[in-house]
Amino acid sequence: MVTIFDDHGLAPQFLMDWVSSSQNNRNPNDIGWRSITELIGPPKPKLISERLGDTLQVPASSKIDAMIGDAVHRDIAQFVSRLKNAKSEKRLHVSLAGKKISGQTDAIIDNTLYDFKTRKANQHAKGYTHSDELQLNCYVYLCAQNNIKIDEAIIISLCKNKASFDDFYSYEFFNIPIWTEEQQHDFLVERIKIHEEADNNYYQFGALPSCTDNERWITSTTYKVRRFDWDEDFRNGKRPKDIAFATKSRSTGRAKMYSEEEAQEHIEVATPSMRKKLFIEAIPGNFIRCDNYCDVKDYCLQNNPIAPKIKELIDVES
Repeated sequence: MVTIFDDHGLAPQFLMDWVSSSQNNRNPNDIGWRSITELIGPPKPKLISERLGDTLQVPASSKIDAMIGDAVHRDIAQFVSRLKNAKSEKRLHVSLAGKKISGQTDAIIDNTLYDFKTRKANQHAKGYTHSDELQLNCYVYLCAQNNIKIDEAIIISLCKNKASFDDFYSYEFFNIPIWTEEQQHDFLVERIKIHEEADNNYYQFGALPSCTDNERWITSTTYKVRRFDWDEDFRNGKRPKDIAFATKSRSTGRAKMYSEEEAQEHIEVATPSMRKKLFIEAIPGNFIRCDNYCDVKDYCLQNNPIAPKIKELIDVES
Protein backbone atom coordinates (compact mmCIF):
# COMPACT_ATOMS: atom_id res chain seq x y z
CA MET A 1 0.00 0.00 0.00
CA VAL A 2 1.22 3.51 -0.84
CA THR A 3 2.18 5.57 2.20
CA ILE A 4 0.77 9.12 2.43
CA PHE A 5 2.90 11.37 4.62
CA ASP A 6 2.22 14.78 6.15
CA ASP A 7 4.59 17.07 4.24
CA HIS A 8 3.13 20.12 6.01
CA GLY A 9 3.88 18.65 9.42
CA LEU A 10 0.76 19.94 11.17
CA ALA A 11 -2.10 17.86 9.83
CA PRO A 12 -4.40 16.21 12.43
CA GLN A 13 -4.72 12.45 12.19
CA PHE A 14 -8.30 12.51 10.92
CA LEU A 15 -7.21 14.60 7.92
CA MET A 16 -4.37 12.19 7.15
CA ASP A 17 -6.78 9.27 7.48
CA TRP A 18 -9.08 10.93 4.94
CA VAL A 19 -6.28 11.53 2.43
CA SER A 20 -4.92 8.02 2.93
CA SER A 21 -8.36 6.50 2.35
CA SER A 22 -8.00 7.21 -1.37
CA GLN A 23 -5.46 4.40 -1.55
CA ASN A 24 -7.88 1.87 -0.09
CA ASN A 25 -10.80 2.43 -2.45
CA ARG A 26 -9.30 0.77 -5.51
CA ASN A 27 -9.04 -2.97 -6.02
CA PRO A 28 -6.11 -3.63 -8.41
CA ASN A 29 -7.71 -6.87 -9.57
CA ASP A 30 -10.87 -5.00 -10.52
CA ILE A 31 -8.96 -2.34 -12.45
CA GLY A 32 -7.11 -4.82 -14.65
CA TRP A 33 -3.86 -4.25 -16.53
CA ARG A 34 -4.51 -0.52 -16.95
CA SER A 35 -7.37 1.85 -16.26
CA ILE A 36 -8.42 4.28 -18.98
CA THR A 37 -6.86 7.14 -17.00
CA GLU A 38 -3.55 5.28 -16.80
CA LEU A 39 -3.71 4.24 -20.44
CA ILE A 40 -4.24 7.80 -21.69
CA GLY A 41 -1.40 9.04 -19.48
CA PRO A 42 2.34 8.43 -19.89
CA PRO A 43 3.72 4.93 -19.06
CA LYS A 44 6.56 6.13 -16.83
CA PRO A 45 4.67 7.00 -13.60
CA LYS A 46 2.91 3.62 -13.64
CA LEU A 47 6.20 1.76 -14.04
CA ILE A 48 7.92 3.65 -11.22
CA SER A 49 4.89 3.15 -8.99
CA GLU A 50 4.88 -0.61 -9.68
CA ARG A 51 8.61 -0.87 -9.01
CA LEU A 52 8.42 0.98 -5.70
CA GLY A 53 5.29 -0.83 -4.54
CA ASP A 54 4.75 -0.45 -0.79
CA THR A 55 7.87 1.71 -0.44
CA LEU A 56 6.31 4.57 -2.43
CA GLN A 57 5.67 7.63 -0.26
CA VAL A 58 3.39 10.38 -1.53
CA PRO A 59 3.02 13.84 0.10
CA ALA A 60 -0.50 14.54 1.32
CA SER A 61 -0.50 17.99 -0.30
CA SER A 62 -0.30 16.42 -3.77
CA LYS A 63 -3.46 14.37 -3.12
CA ILE A 64 -5.78 17.09 -1.81
CA ASP A 65 -6.97 18.32 -5.20
CA ALA A 66 -7.86 14.79 -6.32
CA MET A 67 -9.53 14.08 -2.98
CA ILE A 68 -11.76 17.14 -3.34
CA GLY A 69 -12.72 15.98 -6.82
CA ASP A 70 -13.46 12.47 -5.54
CA ALA A 71 -15.64 13.88 -2.74
CA VAL A 72 -17.69 15.88 -5.26
CA HIS A 73 -18.09 12.79 -7.44
CA ARG A 74 -19.31 10.68 -4.53
CA ASP A 75 -21.72 13.38 -3.43
CA ILE A 76 -23.29 13.74 -6.89
CA ALA A 77 -23.35 9.96 -7.36
CA GLN A 78 -25.83 9.45 -4.54
CA PHE A 79 -28.35 11.65 -6.36
CA VAL A 80 -27.71 10.02 -9.73
CA SER A 81 -28.37 6.60 -8.21
CA ARG A 82 -31.90 7.69 -7.24
CA LEU A 83 -32.91 8.19 -10.88
CA LYS A 84 -34.52 5.61 -13.10
CA ASN A 85 -32.47 4.36 -16.05
CA ALA A 86 -29.30 5.66 -14.38
CA LYS A 87 -25.95 4.07 -13.59
CA SER A 88 -23.57 5.82 -11.21
CA GLU A 89 -19.79 5.27 -10.88
CA LYS A 90 -19.97 2.03 -12.85
CA ARG A 91 -16.67 0.30 -13.65
CA LEU A 92 -16.65 -1.36 -17.05
CA HIS A 93 -14.13 -3.85 -18.45
CA VAL A 94 -13.03 -5.04 -21.85
CA SER A 95 -10.30 -7.36 -23.14
CA LEU A 96 -8.42 -5.72 -25.98
CA ALA A 97 -5.16 -6.69 -27.67
CA GLY A 98 -4.71 -9.37 -25.04
CA LYS A 99 -5.06 -6.95 -22.11
CA LYS A 100 -7.85 -6.39 -19.62
CA ILE A 101 -8.56 -2.67 -19.27
CA SER A 102 -11.25 -0.81 -17.36
CA GLY A 103 -12.78 2.57 -16.79
CA GLN A 104 -15.21 3.99 -14.26
CA THR A 105 -17.91 6.22 -15.68
CA ASP A 106 -19.37 8.97 -13.47
CA ALA A 107 -22.97 8.70 -14.64
CA ILE A 108 -24.98 7.15 -17.47
CA ILE A 109 -28.55 8.42 -17.73
CA ASP A 110 -30.90 7.59 -20.62
CA ASN A 111 -28.08 6.82 -23.08
CA THR A 112 -26.12 9.94 -22.11
CA LEU A 113 -22.67 9.62 -20.59
CA TYR A 114 -21.79 12.34 -18.06
CA ASP A 115 -18.36 13.07 -16.64
CA PHE A 116 -17.89 15.53 -13.78
CA LYS A 117 -14.83 17.79 -13.56
CA THR A 118 -13.92 20.17 -10.73
CA ARG A 119 -11.73 22.86 -12.23
CA LYS A 120 -10.14 26.21 -11.58
CA ALA A 121 -11.55 29.23 -13.38
CA ASN A 122 -8.87 29.54 -16.07
CA GLN A 123 -9.38 25.95 -17.20
CA HIS A 124 -13.14 25.98 -16.67
CA ALA A 125 -13.48 29.01 -18.99
CA LYS A 126 -11.69 27.22 -21.84
CA GLY A 127 -14.27 24.46 -22.18
CA TYR A 128 -13.39 20.83 -22.63
CA THR A 129 -9.82 19.69 -23.23
CA HIS A 130 -8.32 17.26 -25.72
CA SER A 131 -7.76 14.89 -22.82
CA ASP A 132 -11.50 15.04 -22.03
CA GLU A 133 -12.28 14.01 -25.60
CA LEU A 134 -9.86 11.08 -25.41
CA GLN A 135 -11.18 9.91 -22.03
CA LEU A 136 -14.87 10.06 -22.87
CA ASN A 137 -14.44 8.33 -26.22
CA CYS A 138 -12.64 5.51 -24.42
CA TYR A 139 -15.59 5.29 -22.02
CA VAL A 140 -18.06 5.27 -24.90
CA TYR A 141 -16.13 2.34 -26.40
CA LEU A 142 -16.22 0.49 -23.08
CA CYS A 143 -19.95 1.09 -22.87
CA ALA A 144 -20.49 -0.27 -26.40
CA GLN A 145 -18.52 -3.43 -25.55
CA ASN A 146 -20.74 -3.89 -22.50
CA ASN A 147 -23.98 -3.44 -24.46
CA ILE A 148 -24.62 0.08 -23.17
CA LYS A 149 -25.71 2.45 -25.94
CA ILE A 150 -24.41 6.01 -25.69
CA ASP A 151 -25.85 8.78 -27.85
CA GLU A 152 -24.24 11.77 -26.12
CA ALA A 153 -21.13 12.37 -24.03
CA ILE A 154 -21.18 15.47 -21.82
CA ILE A 155 -18.61 17.07 -19.53
CA ILE A 156 -20.13 18.88 -16.53
CA SER A 157 -17.45 21.33 -15.46
CA LEU A 158 -17.75 22.72 -11.91
CA CYS A 159 -15.70 25.86 -11.24
CA LYS A 160 -13.90 25.95 -7.89
CA ASN A 161 -12.91 29.61 -7.79
CA LYS A 162 -15.26 31.72 -9.89
CA ALA A 163 -14.90 35.45 -9.28
CA SER A 164 -17.70 37.98 -9.55
CA PHE A 165 -16.22 39.46 -12.75
CA ASP A 166 -15.86 36.11 -14.56
CA ASP A 167 -18.14 35.95 -17.58
CA PHE A 168 -19.32 32.35 -17.19
CA TYR A 169 -21.46 30.19 -14.95
CA SER A 170 -20.04 28.18 -12.07
CA TYR A 171 -21.21 25.06 -13.89
CA GLU A 172 -20.97 24.58 -17.63
CA PHE A 173 -21.89 21.73 -20.00
CA PHE A 174 -19.72 20.66 -22.91
CA ASN A 175 -20.80 18.14 -25.53
CA ILE A 176 -17.88 15.93 -26.52
CA PRO A 177 -17.59 14.78 -30.15
CA ILE A 178 -18.10 11.03 -30.33
CA TRP A 179 -15.75 9.21 -32.70
CA THR A 180 -16.58 6.14 -34.71
CA GLU A 181 -16.17 2.84 -32.89
CA GLU A 182 -13.28 2.01 -35.20
CA GLN A 183 -11.47 5.21 -34.24
CA GLN A 184 -12.03 4.49 -30.55
CA HIS A 185 -10.77 0.93 -30.97
CA ASP A 186 -7.66 2.01 -32.90
CA PHE A 187 -6.80 4.69 -30.34
CA LEU A 188 -7.03 2.24 -27.44
CA VAL A 189 -4.98 -0.40 -29.26
CA GLU A 190 -2.29 2.22 -29.97
CA ARG A 191 -2.19 3.27 -26.30
CA ILE A 192 -1.95 -0.37 -25.22
CA LYS A 193 0.94 -0.84 -27.64
CA ILE A 194 2.77 2.20 -26.22
CA HIS A 195 2.37 1.02 -22.61
CA GLU A 196 3.20 -2.59 -23.46
CA GLU A 197 6.39 -1.54 -25.24
CA ALA A 198 7.37 0.60 -22.24
CA ASP A 199 6.72 -2.38 -19.93
CA ASN A 200 8.86 -4.68 -22.05
CA ASN A 201 11.76 -2.23 -22.27
CA TYR A 202 11.75 -1.68 -18.54
CA TYR A 203 11.34 -5.23 -17.34
CA GLN A 204 13.80 -6.63 -19.89
CA PHE A 205 16.43 -3.89 -20.01
CA GLY A 206 15.72 -1.59 -17.02
CA ALA A 207 15.07 1.30 -19.41
CA LEU A 208 12.38 3.77 -18.41
CA PRO A 209 10.68 5.89 -21.07
CA SER A 210 10.77 9.67 -20.83
CA CYS A 211 7.56 11.66 -20.57
CA THR A 212 7.04 14.13 -23.40
CA ASP A 213 6.52 17.84 -22.72
CA ASN A 214 2.84 17.45 -23.59
CA GLU A 215 2.51 14.50 -21.20
CA ARG A 216 4.09 16.65 -18.50
CA TRP A 217 1.54 19.43 -19.27
CA ILE A 218 4.11 22.07 -20.13
CA THR A 219 3.10 25.72 -19.88
CA SER A 220 4.45 28.44 -22.16
CA THR A 221 7.09 30.96 -21.17
CA THR A 222 5.49 34.25 -20.15
CA TYR A 223 6.97 37.73 -19.85
CA LYS A 224 6.80 40.43 -17.22
CA VAL A 225 7.85 44.08 -17.22
CA ARG A 226 10.20 44.96 -14.36
CA ARG A 227 11.77 48.18 -13.03
CA PHE A 228 15.51 48.45 -12.44
CA ASP A 229 15.10 50.76 -9.44
CA TRP A 230 12.51 48.50 -7.79
CA ASP A 231 14.68 45.48 -8.32
CA GLU A 232 17.66 47.24 -6.72
CA ASP A 233 15.48 47.88 -3.65
CA PHE A 234 14.38 44.25 -3.75
CA ARG A 235 17.96 42.99 -3.80
CA ASN A 236 18.73 45.21 -0.80
CA GLY A 237 15.81 43.79 1.16
CA LYS A 238 13.85 47.05 1.16
CA ARG A 239 10.92 45.86 -0.92
CA PRO A 240 8.75 43.09 0.60
CA LYS A 241 7.21 41.94 -2.67
CA ASP A 242 8.13 41.48 -6.28
CA ILE A 243 5.86 44.13 -7.83
CA ALA A 244 5.40 44.24 -11.59
CA PHE A 245 5.16 47.55 -13.45
CA ALA A 246 1.63 48.81 -12.80
CA THR A 247 0.73 50.26 -16.23
CA LYS A 248 -1.59 47.76 -17.85
CA SER A 249 -1.47 46.46 -21.38
CA ARG A 250 -3.86 48.23 -23.77
CA SER A 251 -4.87 44.94 -25.36
CA THR A 252 -5.66 42.78 -22.33
CA GLY A 253 -5.38 44.81 -19.15
CA ARG A 254 -3.02 42.22 -17.64
CA ALA A 255 -0.06 43.23 -15.50
CA LYS A 256 1.60 39.89 -16.30
CA MET A 257 2.49 39.49 -19.97
CA TYR A 258 1.75 36.45 -22.06
CA SER A 259 3.93 37.23 -25.07
CA GLU A 260 7.19 39.08 -25.57
CA GLU A 261 5.52 41.39 -28.09
CA GLU A 262 2.86 42.39 -25.58
CA ALA A 263 5.50 43.03 -22.94
CA GLN A 264 7.29 45.35 -25.37
CA GLU A 265 4.03 47.19 -26.00
CA HIS A 266 3.69 47.49 -22.24
CA ILE A 267 6.97 49.41 -22.17
CA GLU A 268 6.19 51.59 -25.20
CA VAL A 269 3.11 53.11 -23.56
CA ALA A 270 5.23 54.40 -20.64
CA THR A 271 6.70 57.89 -20.52
CA PRO A 272 10.27 58.31 -21.89
CA SER A 273 11.71 58.74 -18.39
CA MET A 274 9.89 55.67 -17.11
CA ARG A 275 10.84 53.65 -20.18
CA LYS A 276 14.53 53.89 -19.23
CA LYS A 277 13.80 52.10 -15.95
CA LEU A 278 11.98 49.15 -17.47
CA PHE A 279 13.12 45.78 -18.79
CA ILE A 280 11.47 42.52 -19.79
CA GLU A 281 11.94 39.37 -17.74
CA ALA A 282 11.08 35.94 -19.11
CA ILE A 283 9.21 33.66 -16.70
CA PRO A 284 9.95 30.09 -17.85
CA GLY A 285 7.06 27.69 -18.23
CA ASN A 286 6.74 24.72 -15.94
CA PHE A 287 5.40 21.17 -15.99
CA ILE A 288 2.00 21.14 -14.29
CA ARG A 289 1.60 17.36 -14.09
CA CYS A 290 5.08 16.93 -12.61
CA ASP A 291 4.68 19.76 -10.12
CA ASN A 292 1.18 19.00 -8.88
CA TYR A 293 -0.33 15.73 -10.07
CA CYS A 294 2.34 13.02 -10.25
CA ASP A 295 2.65 10.64 -7.29
CA VAL A 296 6.19 9.60 -8.24
CA LYS A 297 7.65 13.04 -8.99
CA ASP A 298 10.14 12.78 -6.10
CA TYR A 299 11.51 9.53 -7.53
CA CYS A 300 11.73 10.56 -11.17
CA LEU A 301 15.10 11.71 -12.46
CA GLN A 302 13.46 13.52 -15.36
CA ASN A 303 11.60 15.76 -12.91
CA ASN A 304 14.12 15.71 -10.07
CA PRO A 305 17.77 15.24 -11.14
CA ILE A 306 18.83 14.46 -7.56
CA ALA A 307 16.16 11.80 -7.04
CA PRO A 308 17.65 8.64 -5.51
CA LYS A 309 18.82 6.72 -8.57
CA ILE A 310 18.72 3.35 -6.87
CA LYS A 311 14.95 3.64 -6.45
CA GLU A 312 14.30 4.35 -10.11
CA LEU A 313 17.05 2.61 -12.07
CA ILE A 314 17.67 -0.50 -10.00
CA ASP A 315 17.76 -3.69 -12.06
CA VAL A 316 14.52 -5.59 -11.95
CA GLU A 317 14.81 -8.92 -10.21
CA SER A 318 14.21 -11.90 -12.45
